[in-house]
Amino acid sequence: DVLIEYLSWNMPHGMRLVVKPHPQAKGDYTYRELHAIRSLDNCVLLSAGYSTHDILRNPGCRGVITLNSSVGFECLLYNKPVIALSDFYGIEYRPCVYRIQPKDFAATVRAAGEQKNREEDYLAALYSIYAAAYPGGFFVQDIDYETVVDAVIKKAGAAKKSRNTLAGC
Repeated sequence: DVLIEYLSWNMPHGMRLVVKPHPQAKGDYTYRELHAIRSLDNCVLLSAGYSTHDILRNPGCRGVITLNSSVGFECLLYNKPVIALSDFYGIEYRPCVYRIQPKDFAATVRAAGEQKNREEDYLAALYSIYAAAYPGGFFVQDIDYETVVDAVIKKAGAAKKSRNTLAGC
C-alpha cells in the first residue's frame, strides 16, 4: 500500500509503524501487498483480528495514525495523540488531535511523540467530538429527516401488508 510505505519511510528514526487492517478488510490486501508491508524495516503488520485495546494499552504505543476511524476515538480514551490524515469527526484539537496533510507527517509525528499531554487535554478533545456530533449520533452529519420519515412509513407499510397476507392464509 502506497500510503503505508510513505508513512514508514517518514517515521522518525527509532519509531516503528504498527499496521492493523480494519477488521472488515479481510481479503482486501493481496499477498504481494502484505509481503511489501512486512518487508518494510520499521513496520510491524498485525492481523485484522488483533485487539486494538491491547495495542493502545501497550506503553510503547505513542499514538494512532488514522484516515478516519473509531480507533482514533479509542486512542483518545487512552490519553494518546491521534494523527488524522483526513477529517476526524470534524475537529482538530491540538495537542491531542492533529489533522494533517501527508507532507507534514514526519514533523507532526515527532511533535506528537514528544508532547506531554494532560488528561484534561484528552477530555477536552473527547468533549469536542461529542459537541460536534448531532444528538443521538456519533458522526458529524446533517440529518435528512424527510428520508428518515419516508423509510419509516415504507417499513410500516411493508409490515402491515405482510401481517395482512399472513392473516389471509
